Amino acid sequence: MAFESSLGRAREFSDNLKARARISAAAERTAKANSSAGLLPAELGGNSPLGSTGRSSGNDAELLRHNVETAAACVRLIASRCAGQPLLVGQKAPGGTKNASPAGAIPIANHPLAEAWANPNETITGWGLAFSFIASLELAGRAFIWLRMNGTRLELWPLSPAWVRRPIAGQGSKVRSAWEVQPPNCGEAFQIANEDMLFAAYPDPQDPVGDGGLSPLAAAMRSVQANEQIIESQADAFSGIFPRHAIIVGKEATGTDGAGKVVGQRPRLTPAQQQQIISGIKRRYAGMANQNEPMILDSLVEDVKVLSHSPRELDFGASAKLTEQRVYRAYGINEISLGAVENANRASAAIADYQFCSRVNATLSLVSQCVDQWVGARFGDQRLTAWLQPCEPVDPEHELAVVEKLAGLGCISRNEIRAKFGYSPIVGGDAIAVPFTSVDAPIVPLKSLAAARMFARAPSGKLIELVEPEGGQDE
Repeated sequence: MAFESSLGRAREFSDNLKARARISAAAERTAKANSSAGLLPAELGGNSPLGSTGRSSGNDAELLRHNVETAAACVRLIASRCAGQPLLVGQKAPGGTKNASPAGAIPIANHPLAEAWANPNETITGWGLAFSFIASLELAGRAFIWLRMNGTRLELWPLSPAWVRRPIAGQGSKVRSAWEVQPPNCGEAFQIANEDMLFAAYPDPQDPVGDGGLSPLAAAMRSVQANEQIIESQADAFSGIFPRHAIIVGKEATGTDGAGKVVGQRPRLTPAQQQQIISGIKRRYAGMANQNEPMILDSLVEDVKVLSHSPRELDFGASAKLTEQRVYRAYGINEISLGAVENANRASAAIADYQFCSRVNATLSLVSQCVDQWVGARFGDQRLTAWLQPCEPVDPEHELAVVEKLAGLGCISRNEIRAKFGYSPIVGGDAIAVPFTSVDAPIVPLKSLAAARMFARAPSGKLIELVEPEGGQDE
C-alpha cells in the first residue's frame, strides 16, 4: 500500500507539472520541424540546438545516480552552505553594471522573486529549493527552476536535469525560446518557455557555447567509480568468503594402481548439488565472526583455491583514502570541512572554513550572474538586478579580536558590542568610550623647536603635535 501510495503521488506530481505548463507565444510557434534552426552559427555547431556536442538527459540521470558515499558528502556540504544564503533583488544605481553583487544597488522590499525564493510553493521550502538547485549543479553540471503563476502568486519548482531533454530554438532564431521537459511517469514531453526557466550551468571547456555543463562529479568520475567499487568490494568481502575461493571436490575411488594407490575421478555434480555445497560453505564460514576460521579438508573437499586477493592484500584503507582525496580535490573541499579530526586544530579549521567559503562563493557568483542576466527580461525591467548574498567564514576568536581592537581604539560603542553577541542594549551604551591613551593630543605652538624638545611628551605620555614657528627658524 505504501508503494502504491508513493507511486500515485509521483504520477499526480507529474500530471500536475504537465497541466500547469504555461507556454508563451514564442514557445507555441516552435515545433520539431524548426529544430533545424540551431542555437549556434554553422561554424560553431551547425544546426544542432545543443551546440557542437549536445547533451542527453540520460547522461544527467547517470550522474545523479552517483550521489552516494563520498560524492554525496561533498555535494551535501556545498548545497547546505549555499542554501543558507538569501536571494536579494534590487534596482541598479544610475550608471551601474550587472555583476554578482551590484555596488550601490537599491534593495527592493517584498519583490515577488525574493518572496518566491524564500517560500517557493506549498510543497517545498526555500532551503529545499536552493539545496536541490545547487545539488543538481554539482552533480550534473546544470540546474533548472521553473517559474509559474498560481493566480497572483509566483511559484518556483525545481526540476531535475534528467527531466529536461533539450532546448528548442524559435522560428528563424538562433536563441532558445523553450525547453522540452518530460518528468518520470509522464507519457509525453511538454515545453516550458525560456522566460519561465531559470537555468545555470558550469561551463564545459569542450563545448563552451553549449547548454551542457561539466560538473565536478563528471570531471572526477574515474575516482568516484573507483571509490564506489572499493566500498562494494569491502561489503562483499565482509559478507562471506565464497566469492574469493574455489572449492575442489575430492575424487571418487575407482580402483588402485600398480603401487596400491587408490585412484579415481572427480564426480560431475548437478546444479542442485553445486548449490548445496555453496550454501553449506556460506552458512559455515560467512560473516565477520567466522572470518579466520580454518576450513577442514576431508573426503568431500580435496582443496581450496584462492581466486582473488583478500581485503588486507588489497589495502582497502589506503586506496579508499586516496580515491576520496581525489574527489575532495575535484570539489575543492578540505577534508577538515567534512568533519575530519585527524591532524586538525582550531587554526587549520579556521583556514579550511575560509577556503571553503571562497569555493562556495564562486558557485554563488555563477548562480547570481545567471539570475541577474535573466531577471530583467523575466520581469520586464532591465534595471533589476539580483544576487545571492556571499557567505562569510565563522571564526569566533578572530571576531573577538576585532571587537577588542575596535573597542580599544574607541571606534565602537558598548551597545554595538552587545548587539554583535546578541545582547540587548543598555542605557548610556551608545556613547563611545575613548581610552585615555587615545585622547587627541593638543596643538601647542612653540616659539623654539629647541624648547619643544623639553616638552616633547605630555604628562600622559602622548606625543604632542609640534607647530613650527613662523619663519621656520629657532629663536
